[in-house]
Amino acid sequence: TPDYTNVSVNHGIGPSLKVDIILLKEWVGRIPGYLDLSERCQEHLMRRFCLRYTVIEHGLFTAQMPYHKNVWFLSDRTCLVSEFENLPEEIHRHLTPKVIREQKLLAPFTEMLIHDVADPLRRLKPDSVEIATVKTLMLLKPTCLKEIEGEYLATQRDLKTINEVRNRVIAGLYTHFIKKGIDPEQLPIRISEILELTGGVEICANRALEEMQLLRVFNLSSFDQYSADVIFGFYRDY
Repeated sequence: TPDYTNVSVNHGIGPSLKVDIILLKEWVGRIPGYLDLSERCQEHLMRRFCLRYTVIEHGLFTAQMPYHKNVWFLSDRTCLVSEFENLPEEIHRHLTPKVIREQKLLAPFTEMLIHDVADPLRRLKPDSVEIATVKTLMLLKPTCLKEIEGEYLATQRDLKTINEVRNRVIAGLYTHFIKKGIDPEQLPIRISEILELTGGVEICANRALEEMQLLRVFNLSSFDQYSADVIFGFYRDY
């Protein structure tokens, strides 16, 4: 029997994301080359990546939880619900009229998260090296580091470091597959499947930013100052 013990329906996404954003800051500091980047570039990359990071982390948690087609789990053991029929009793009992209103507002987004992120993760079952590769490539995405008010978000040295690290990460993934004994003819297929995960994460992270703004406008969730700065910071959209 699926165990949904201690799972509650999310009632305020801001506090749920707070811990994830603190963990994100620790995680990026361990990425080779990241701390060698200029401070401006580091801040921009972390802000741009923050919702992608949370989407990946929550997607992994959802994929590891007992399957339910209408539930997206957050790592603090709360959840978002896209449909209210046939929910497990452990989750259904947390529904109140206010929570249902909030969940209905997020329902199309929740469905997108499940379809575009959780379902592919369940199907592909990526290992820790594959996930680290996806995260690092998304963090160090070299595009959209454009000029803002006469100043570049990344120096030429930053871009050189970013490209070097990305190349090392991709080479490391290839070596990892060889060590695992994957058939060389299957390597391009597996690499393509893993890298395709970034597409669903990108789409959902961009949508997440819009949803977070909506929750703020309607006072349905609050964000502490640090989290708000990372999520909605000035350079976040570029």
